[in-house]
Order: sequence, then C-alpha cells, then structure tokens
Amino acid sequence: MNAQTQRSMHRLYRLFGWADPSTATLAVASYLLMSVAFGVLAGLTVRDAPVTIGPVRLALFAVLLAAHTVLHWFAYRLLSGKPEKWGRRAAYCVLQAGLIFAISLLTTDDVLTLGLWVTLVVETVALLWPAWQAMVLSAALYYGLMALNWALIWGLQEAVSLIPAVALILGGLLFYALALAREYRNRQKAQEMVRQLEATQRQLEEYAEQVEELTISHERQRMAREMHDTLAQGLAGVIMQLEAADGQLEGNQPTEARVTVQKATQRARQTLHEARRAIQALRSAALEQKDLAAALATEVAEFEATSGVAADFGFEGEPGPLGPDAAQHVLRILQESLSNVGRHAQARHVRVRLVQSDSRIQLMVQDDGQGFDVEAAMRQPECFGLQGMYERAQHLGATLQLTSSPREGTMLVLNLEDMPKTELGSDEPPAPGAVKGAADGKGVAQ
Repeated sequence: MNAQTQRSMHRLYRLFGWADPSTATLAVASYLLMSVAFGVLAGLTVRDAPVTIGPVRLALFAVLLAAHTVLHWFAYRLLSGKPEKWGRRAAYCVLQAGLIFAISLLTTDDVLTLGLWVTLVVETVALLWPAWQAMVLSAALYYGLMALNWALIWGLQEAVSLIPAVALILGGLLFYALALAREYRNRQKAQEMVRQLEATQRQLEEYAEQVEELTISHERQRMAREMHDTLAQGLAGVIMQLEAADGQLEGNQPTEARVTVQKATQRARQTLHEARRAIQALRSAALEQKDLAAALATEVAEFEATSGVAADFGFEGEPGPLGPDAAQHVLRILQESLSNVGRHAQARHVRVRLVQSDSRIQLMVQDDGQGFDVEAAMRQPECFGLQGMYERAQHLGATLQLTSSPREGTMLVLNLEDMPKTELGSDEPPAPGAVKGAADGKGVAQ
C-alpha cells in the first residue's frame, strides 16, 4: 500500500470516527452486512407492498432508509467518545428513532420495522458500553418508542402481544453485542498496552545507549588517568635519574653514575610493568604486599633517592581497613604530587604526612620550592595531572586543596572523612552530593 492510499484510508478512518485499522475492519464488515440486510428487507417490502404505496411514497421511503443507513455508518463517531458528549448521542438516538417512525408509517411493514428497531437498539447499546447509565437510558427509550410505534400502526393489542418475542430477540442480540463489544474493548486495551510497551522499550534502548556512552567516556578517562600516572610519572622519574647520572659523569663519578643508571633501568622496567597492569585495570604493585602507609613511605624514599630532593615521611594513627581501590587513588595522588615537585618546584625539601583512622584519612604534601600560580595552572587544558588528581578525589568523595604562590612553596592537602568502608573500595563515582568537592580546592597540580 503506497503512501497516498494510506493517507486516503486515514482520512476515511477520521471521517467515520474509527480509531485504528482494526476498528475500521470490524466496522466496515458489520455495516456492510447491515446495509445488505436493509437492502434485502427493503426489496421484500417493496415487492409485498400494495400498489397504493405509489411512486412518491416509494421514493421518500428510499431516501429515508438511505439516510437511516448512512447514519449507522457514523454511529461510532456520534456515540463513542467522551461521556460529556451526551447532546450528540441524544440527537443521534432521536433522529434515528424518528426515521424509523417515518419509514414504518410509509410502509406499514412489521418485519422491516422490527429489523430496524432491533438493529438500532443493539448497535447503540454495544457502542455505549461500558457506560451503563447511557446504555439503560437508550435501551429504555428505544423500547418505549418501539412500543409506541407498534401501537400507532398495528394497535395496542398487537403491540402488547409482540413484547415477549421482541424482548427475547433483543435480549439475545444484546448479550451477543455486549460480548462482542467487551472483546473489542479488551483488544483495544491490549493494543494500547503493546504500544506503551514498544514506547517503553524504545526509551529503554535510548537509556541503554546513553549508559553505554557514559561508561565508555568514564573508562576512557580512567585509562587516560592510569596511563598518565604510570607512564608519565615513571618516565619522569627515569629522566630525573638519567640527568643525575649525567651530572655524576661530568663530576668524574662513574661508580655513582652506574648505580644511578641501574636504578633508572629498574624504574623503567617497573614503569613498563605498571603500564601493562594499568591497561589490565589492576592495582598498583606497591600496594599488593604493603598497607597504605608503608606504600607511601616507599614512594617517598624512592623519590628522595632518584630526585636528590630531601624528603621525609611521617605517619600518625594506625593502619585501618581501607579498600584497595581507594588506597590506589591516594597513592596515585601522592605520586603525581611528588612528580610535580621533582619536575617543577626546584625544592630542597619536601614533607609528606599521612594521618589515618577508622573514619578519616588526611594526606599532606608540602615543599619549599618556587611555587606557582594555581589559577593559571588550572586553566591549562594539557594539565592531565591536575585533572587526574581532581577525578581521583571526586571518586573518593574527598576534599583536595592546594595552596601555592610564587617563591613560597606549595602545600597539597587531601581530606577523606566519614566515608563508609564499603564505598572506599569502589572505583565507581559516588552518588550526587557525596563529593564534598574537588571544587573546594584552589588547585591541585602544576
């Protein structure tokens, strides 16, 4: 079926008030059958009618029956819909009853008249279902008008004698019509439910695509952070060691230079190993055999040995239960901070302090270097270390603060307080409102 045919069919559906193609199919079949039945009854009436009916009355009969039949085709539009359309429904009932009255007066055919009344009653009650008040009122109206119609044409006694038979016929037809209407309504509800389920499925598919995009974005950020914290920091350490070895060679210290080169080689191998492990989303090797305090102490000692900057580590409290992912975040923040000190600060001394309890972790890194402009550093788009530490603090729900100014050194403070232990081990971002804000700090890295 082409587009033009579909548009024509939809216009036809709207004209007769049919809601969808399934409704139209049922209505067309029903009304075609009814129209054929009316035509047969009309033919029998004309054949058996006396000659006195005359051509004028015959033409008027044909027009009235045609109008009555056409109104039946619009019954769904006129009777169905919102309950407040009572005026339109009443007008349809009165107009159809008046047409049957006129047809019966013209023909005085009892079979045709009975057929028209029965069809009208069954149709009206079926289309008004489940509006019981409207159904009862319309059925009572039709019964009364049909009895009046019968009494006026064939006499009161004849009308009374037909009441049992007519009631039996109408009762059976109404039962069938109501059953059919109920089945139709149930099918409409089922189709509406299917449409809602399809809409819900489309919405879920859209949500799934959004979740997938967010997951991919989160994973890319995590991998970028891990690669920076392994390759960049590791290579920075190797470069510092090689520069130290170069200075030792210039100072005619080959033995010390050889030891430094060996340390650089060891650091390069460790960096390669860490990079592979980061790609595989594994934890830092420094945390596998040590607690957080010991791992941080080892990192500070290695920094002092490779950079030549005096560094000391202090620890207060007792090692408490801390999830491995949370410990890794804290270690990576320290590594990035020390890497910045070694590459940029030109410091002579750096102090690292860790305070840990069951409900609180505080990490402080302070150097006496040349300092820097925090706001300017934060505006640099290529500052991956800054972004990485902010993201790690956000994952922890921690507060990351940085205080620095030119020629006055730098102090970084990471505060993690009142966090459930079950969340400390998760690498997922906390719920909205749980991050007390990386935004509280002035800056994080150079």
